[in-house]
Amino acid sequence: GQYQAAAKSWRHALVDDPENPVLLLLLSQAQFATGTFDEAAGAAQHALQRLPKENRNVVVANFRELYGNAADYTTQLRALE
Repeated sequence: GQYQAAAKSWRHALVDDPENPVLLLLLSQAQFATGTFDEAAGAAQHALQRLPKENRNVVVANFRELYGNAADYTTQLRALE
């Protein structure tokens, strides 16, 4: 539920490992959760272009760890609509 703090942490992690597309994908999820949809879309697109197909499900596979409250995700999807 601390999505802004998560986004900040992922940004710092990317400074240390800028070539890591998984970190970028996780940052995009934190941005999505905070409602910065344009930034989230750009980060997700960039990450997915760099990730091998077999690794693209990292967010889906870890959904429960990324979103402590599933309602947060639903709320953001509705805001995006």
